[in-house]
Formats: sequence, C-alpha cells, structure tokens
Amino acid sequence: MKLRKFLLTLAAASMALLLAGCASTPERVLSQKAPAYAMLPNGHDPLNPDRLSPLYASATAGGGNFIRQMEGKRGHALNILSLSGGGQNGAFGAGLLAGWRESGQRPEFDMVGGVSTGALLATHALLGTPADDTQLEEMYTQISKKDIHNERGIFSLAFGADSLSDTTPLRALIAKFITAETLKRVAAAYSDNRFLFVGTTNIDYGQTWVWNMSLIAKDGNLELYRQVLLASASFPIVFPPVEIDGHLFVDGAARSNVVIAGMGGSERPTPPPYGPGNIYQSTTAGCIARPRPCAGPSVTWQPRPSA
Repeated sequence: MKLRKFLLTLAAASMALLLAGCASTPERVLSQKAPAYAMLPNGHDPLNPDRLSPLYASATAGGGNFIRQMEGKRGHALNILSLSGGGQNGAFGAGLLAGWRESGQRPEFDMVGGVSTGALLATHALLGTPADDTQLEEMYTQISKKDIHNERGIFSLAFGADSLSDTTPLRALIAKFITAETLKRVAAAYSDNRFLFVGTTNIDYGQTWVWNMSLIAKDGNLELYRQVLLASASFPIVFPPVEIDGHLFVDGAARSNVVIAGMGGSERPTPPPYGPGNIYQSTTAGCIARPRPCAGPSVTWQPRPSA
C-alpha cells in the first residue's frame, strides 16, 4: 500500500512538472540595472566582473583594503561573524547567540554576514542586546509552518506557479521583526563603522550578490532591506524568487554559505596592524542526526576512530 501511494505521488509529480514545462510563461528580459547596494563576494561589480564595484571602491576610497580600513577606523583587530543557511535549524543559531551572550564571552561584532536563515538572524546578531536575542528566540520558537509559507501543491506548477509555496506569511514575519526602528539602529551601528552583509543568489546571472545592508539602513530603505532578507531565505522551487530591479533572487545558500571571506577584495592585504582578528562561523546546515554505521547484505561501513 505504501509503495503504491509513493508511485502515485511520483507519477503525479512527474505529470505536474511535464505540464509546467509545456506551459507558456511570459518572456523576461535580462535586467541591466546596476545594483546600488550589492557587489560580488570579491568586491567586484556584478555586471562588470572584471572591475571593482563602485560600492567597494567607495568603501576603500583613498586606497587600501576594506578590512584594513575597518581595523583602522575601529582601532582594534576585528570580530567577524558569519551565519550560514539551515532552514529551521536557524533556531540553533539563535540559541547559540543567546547562550554566548549570557556567558559574558560574546564580543561586539564589527561585521556580520548571513545567508538564508542566517540572513534572518544577522540583523539582531549585529545589534546584540538581550532584547534582540529575545526577538530571535520568538522568531524561531513561537511560530509554525503557517507563519512561513502557504503550500500551493505540486499541481500548481502546471498552471504557471513559480514555486510550490507562497511566502506571504514569511514576508509578514520579516516585517514584524524588521521595523523602521530596527533600521535606525543598524544605521547607528554603520555610523560606528560596524557592517552587516547579506548574500543572495541572482539566478539570472548565476552569481552571489552581497548586499551592504548597513548602507541600505543608512538610506532608510526599509522595503528593500526586507526584500533582500526575503530573497536570501527563499529556497529555490519551494519558495518563489524575489524580484529586485528586474533581477530574480533566491536563497543565498544556493551558491555560497559564506559571504564574508572575500570582503577584503582580491588583492593581498598588508599585515594586520593590531594582530590577528577573529572570524566566527555558525553553521546550522549540518544540524542533523548523528552518523551511524550503514549495514547491508554486501557491505558494512564503520566510522573511522578519531585520532
């Protein structure tokens, strides 16, 4: 009975995808709109990858490396936090941040980068107060599936839907936790030379675009700030892509789970003036069951003992 149900479901899915492939969709034109707030991970221009992005060039005005300039302005070696994707496992990231702060050992981050669920954590991780940790706890423990998406069903693809689910609830959830007051606080951190970056995947160009969320906050563009967060958390096919300036974006983790590694640009930097800094990587994508031996009729696998 279970096998029959599985085969029927598989057949239905195949038929829906076949019909979706035959359905006519509106033809899109590749957007040539240059991003005002985004660049490639190495600081280059998304539409002219061989050139530095005006955004990066402006940040490093006067020459030098972006990280080195940040160190000079902050007056110490940097503490950088990178938050990866992982869906609902972002709850572990929220718990990590809260416990880290309660231990008294969590630093004030000079730079935070996030993708996917990490992008949803990133704003409050940068701001870093107990109230911010409480908001993250609420965001990840006081919601259910209906607060994230509405399922359309697989057959919706046959009738022109761009995804299996509608993310109107997630859009509302982001609006609840990212307010105009939140933006003012991110802008204040920017004035103190602390930065927030979020990664998205541009599916038109096949590139990772890194957004300077601090600059968006400084300019008071609340709608764009929320749009970028939604785009970074939009898992392909399951969630619809997000259109920004004619470009289509999906989950940042579709291409890269780390967006801060290239923030120093593509040139070898000078030695750090204050000694080595710290890069903290929170990876929630691997929060799954522990591995165990897989036994079969012809092969038995055993985990290698640790050294």
